[in-house]
Amino acid sequence: EDELNKAADEQKRHEEKERLQKLEEETVKKQAARLAEELDSKKKVLEAERLEEEQSIVSRMKGERKQNLEYEQSKLQDRLNWQKFVSCTSRPNVAFESEITTYMTSVREERADKMEDALRKCRESEDIIGDLMELLCKAKEEGDVARQEWCMKYVQEIRKLEIDQIDEATGYLLQYIEKQDANTQSQVYLAWGQQNDDIKIGFWGHLQSKGFRAKLIEFPRVAIGMEMPKSIALQSMGHCIGVRALYTTYDSTENKDTSQLSVGGMIRVDLLSIPPFSKKVKGWTIRQVPSPGQELLKLPYPNQEHATTSTAIAVQPCKIEYKVPSHVLVGKSPT
Repeated sequence: EDELNKAADEQKRHEEKERLQKLEEETVKKQAARLAEELDSKKKVLEAERLEEEQSIVSRMKGERKQNLEYEQSKLQDRLNWQKFVSCTSRPNVAFESEITTYMTSVREERADKMEDALRKCRESEDIIGDLMELLCKAKEEGDVARQEWCMKYVQEIRKLEIDQIDEATGYLLQYIEKQDANTQSQVYLAWGQQNDDIKIGFWGHLQSKGFRAKLIEFPRVAIGMEMPKSIALQSMGHCIGVRALYTTYDSTENKDTSQLSVGGMIRVDLLSIPPFSKKVKGWTIRQVPSPGQELLKLPYPNQEHATTSTAIAVQPCKIEYKVPSHVLVGKSPT
């Protein structure tokens, strides 16, 4: 019995020792975890303080960089403004909408009777569009979508104004076309611009309402050629006709979808009706003056009004050749 009691006491002491040892190990683990957590928290605090300090430094550097950039841009703009001032140019400052609208109003009010004057105004307008494109690029750099749309709005309006000026000069040309030199076949050949110009025009007029045949028309000065089929005469019966070829290195349409814009420029070919010629009666020159807005009559081709079963079949396309700018790469089969 004493041995049993002794063995039981020994067992209790052993169990108590294990319990105390286990309790000590758990206490050590808890203390180590607490110390590790405190150390991690301290590191996080130090990291946050470091990031906050770096953020203030970066913000200060960004602010200084922005100030320096604005200062340099201001100096550049002041230099450009001064150059514009000493050059005494009437070119508007495209940063101000009022100056753009004033320029457009003055162009509309100044009549362009001669094609040379119309092209001069077009070149002036293209200089302004160049300024607008610079403003557009800056707006894209800054991510200013509203400013980008504003720039493109005035680019399109100014280029539409350019076409209007050329139409006005063309209408005046047709009104007084009998003053132009014609060859023995009563045909007038005119061209404005040079081969590498951004805007160039070729005009051919037939000063008789009859006798038109298939015709190859060439304007070497502006590198434009056209082959006019005989079916044009059948489609424009009763008219003395003229043909105007207008080439621009930019897309002069009002299509805002950039994926559908032309590459390498655009050529417009218009079939025009030449108004009745002036008549001299008892020392007076009588000329028919068209109504406002009717100075330039563009004939449709094919003309559905004059189309019949026989003529509709005979309608042929007008073949056009023109020089593509040197910076445009064209494949073997561009079509």
